[in-house]
Amino acid sequence: MKIQTAPQPTLRTLNKPQSPPPPAPIQDTVEIERATPMQKAIAYTGVACTAATVAGLIHGGAFASVGSGLAMAGAMVGSYVLADISTGLVHHFLDNVRPDFLPKWMQRHAHDFQNHHDHPRDVVHREFANHTAGTQVFTTPMLAALAATSWTLPALAPLTAGLTVFANCANLAQEFHRRAHMSDAENGPVIKTAQKVGLMVPKKLHAAHHGTGHNSKYALLNGITNKVLDDFEFRLTPNGPKTNLLRKMEVGLYKLQGSDPNAWTETPGLKERALTGK
Repeated sequence: MKIQTAPQPTLRTLNKPQSPPPPAPIQDTVEIERATPMQKAIAYTGVACTAATVAGLIHGGAFASVGSGLAMAGAMVGSYVLADISTGLVHHFLDNVRPDFLPKWMQRHAHDFQNHHDHPRDVVHREFANHTAGTQVFTTPMLAALAATSWTLPALAPLTAGLTVFANCANLAQEFHRRAHMSDAENGPVIKTAQKVGLMVPKKLHAAHHGTGHNSKYALLNGITNKVLDDFEFRLTPNGPKTNLLRKMEVGLYKLQGSDPNAWTETPGLKERALTGK
């Protein structure tokens, strides 16, 4: 019987460049920040109220005709876009305001946003109901009121639908932001596709926010309104500086809190740009 032996390495094979090892998976040492029972209850209540609103709208005939259906679609799409730009404005404010300038109940939110710049992956380790708790305290009562409205005031169906979309997008924007900091393996194919087609803020787009001194790309839902926030420049007075809305908000903060917004300290020349338009 012929015995096969393993081939012996030759000088050529020993000198052959070796393929680099595959990249190690992302290792995090931060423990998951779990949602409390109360936070979960608030989140589940919001979901239940949204379901009740949808049922109420259907029962009230909100989609009964082509015209009413188009009105509903327009209200919901408009709210989706409005929610995106709203997340950008809130994000910019909390990134740049001095926390001790705020009421105590808002200070933690500013600290969380600004700490995120130094520890961007920390947001990955928070459960949805925990991560969105600060927002859901406001949106869940709003969704409860909208659920009641959907059953009692059918004539307000487009407004009810639009506000319901807006409230849910306010919650989802934080999850979409969290997903923008997760790897493709962590996100899976469905989330990757949603990011690619622009239903969720793409990872590369949000990475640009962190890579440019945190002075642009603030929108967190899907980022479609970043063009408006970053590129649309205007003057408040005939001789005032021609800058975008973000720079004008920074000037307002500078005057109110008496110190430079964080974007100015991180980006050389941005203060002059905001104050003079040059």
